[in-house]
Amino acid sequence: MFGDQALSGTSGFNETSSFKPMSPYAASKIAAHTLCIYYRSVLGVDIRSAISFNHESPFRNELFVT
Repeated sequence: MFGDQALSGTSGFNETSSFKPMSPYAASKIAAHTLCIYYRSVLGVDIRSAISFNHESPFRNELFVT
C-alpha cells in the first residue's frame, strides 16, 4: 500500500503516510480500505479497516518464527 517509502526504512513512516501502490495487489488493498472509509462515513455502516505492519522486536525470543 505504501510502496517504496515502506522499503526505504524511512523514519517517520506510519499509517498516516500517503499511499503509493506498486502492484495490483497493493492497489486493491487501498481500494478496499477506501471503500470501508466510504461506507463508514457516508452510509453509517459500522465497519473497520486495519493496516498491519510487519515488525521485529528485540524482546522476541529465538523460538519465535516470523
